[in-house]
Amino acid sequence: MLRAFGFTSYFFNSPPTPPQQKLDSSVTFDYRNTEHIDIIKNRIARFKQAQAAIYSFDNKIISGLAVGTVCWAGASIPLPFTPTITISLASFSYASYQLGRRPDSGLLEPYREALTDLIEVYKWSMHGKTNTWYKLGVPQIQDLILTLGPWVPTETIAIWEEKDLEPGRFSSRGLEPTKEFKDKLNELAAGAHTKSIWFSVYGENGTDDLINAASAYLKQVALGAAEKYAPTPVTTLFKLHNN
Repeated sequence: MLRAFGFTSYFFNSPPTPPQQKLDSSVTFDYRNTEHIDIIKNRIARFKQAQAAIYSFDNKIISGLAVGTVCWAGASIPLPFTPTITISLASFSYASYQLGRRPDSGLLEPYREALTDLIEVYKWSMHGKTNTWYKLGVPQIQDLILTLGPWVPTETIAIWEEKDLEPGRFSSRGLEPTKEFKDKLNELAAGAHTKSIWFSVYGENGTDDLINAASAYLKQVALGAAEKYAPTPVTTLFKLHNN
């Protein structure tokens, strides 16, 4: 059923999770040190894999609820040779089964650990507020901000100042921030992402309560008001896009 919606299991094509590279917080971060940059890359890779795994699992639940909801609503309009009620009940049963497996899926704890590790490496690399202008020109740090930003409060992520986003008059940096990157930073600084229903599930100190968020999301979809910050697997299902 999931393949019909364009889904395939994450576990059949996922690369092996790289081992965690230890971080010595007593050592000052140096954006020019390749070993320090490698730690950032390692933490990002581990988080993205853990995130993709939990999204893939949760998508089964949400897609089951979505199909069940659509078919249940469609049952009010008789269609020949279309057992909408049967499909609806089967979809709800499937979603319920997957939801029951979720706490013991072995995916929640790795995701939380990977998020904690990402927060740790961000604080280590950025919270000294030294050389911030140069750091924002490092591609891996830009990736770190965009990866972590949607899942932590504004006070954790937005440690830059407006001057750090401006081009230097007499200096250059590795990768000058693009307009799109600056726009994302402004969004994170405004804190709109913390109001997302998904932040309450996947964000720092999130409840992991998928069912309430999914119910709210499906209601918004039905009303034509889906949120901007829906996770990618969910937007694939409903043909939404992060802007």
